Amino acid sequence: MQNASVDLHFASILDKVKPWTIKNRLRPGGRCQGVSLPRAKQGAAHPQNAASPAQNQKRRSVCPVACTLDLLGDKWTLLVVRDLLHGKSHFKEFLASPEGIATNILAERLARLTANGLIERCPSGDTVGKEGYRLTEKGLSLRALMAQIRSWGLDHIDGTDARLQADGSITLSN
Repeated sequence: MQNASVDLHFASILDKVKPWTIKNRLRPGGRCQGVSLPRAKQGAAHPQNAASPAQNQKRRSVCPVACTLDLLGDKWTLLVVRDLLHGKSHFKEFLASPEGIATNILAERLARLTANGLIERCPSGDTVGKEGYRLTEKGLSLRALMAQIRSWGLDHIDGTDARLQADGSITLSN
């Protein structure tokens, strides 16, 4: 009984201290005050990539993993990239994917990928007056990452099956 009251008291203290710590210890850009890494550890050997205004809007830090996850690390974005890599290019084709993405989510993901230079709008070869989407060179560079994610899933998650082929056809399960 006494431990429960101590835990509640400690939790209330943490609730008061935590906001102060976050507000007073973090600088814009996500770096803590008083923490300094040697120049070599800060990535001095790598040229900094110039960020577009779209990329800077929601950046939590300068960490490349965090920035990549901010762009690609949600439930739907890599599935849209997967579909683009497999030949889909129209809004209706993305909606037909088995995962069942909602139209508002799809529209937002396509806009975000376009704003960040991974995809571009292009005239549709199928329908006059309609536009489609295609991966840019930057977007196509995700092909190796997608292959690694696919391989990892096949190797480590029971019940997975690679059904989409590069030509857009579907392979049936064994």
